Amino acid sequence: MSRKIDGLFKEKMKTAGIVGLSAAIISDNEILWSNADKNKNILYTKETIMNIGSVSKSITGIIIIRVNLLWQHSKSSSFI
Repeated sequence: MSRKIDGLFKEKMKTAGIVGLSAAIISDNEILWSNADKNKNILYTKETIMNIGSVSKSITGIIIIRVNLLWQHSKSSSFI
């Protein structure tokens, strides 16, 4: 199964022009499959710390917008 999943990821990455990817399949808090950092020969585990890079900027922006909307809603509903 692991080779089949590896092949699927490689095929999709090639088609999409993706040069690097970190992924895991997890069920019931158990890692069923994960790829490794092939350059450093490291397997991913539950304790592996991943660098999320620029993704954190998008997440932070969404959180700020949501908090602002919640704050505006709570502020306006207190006068009703």
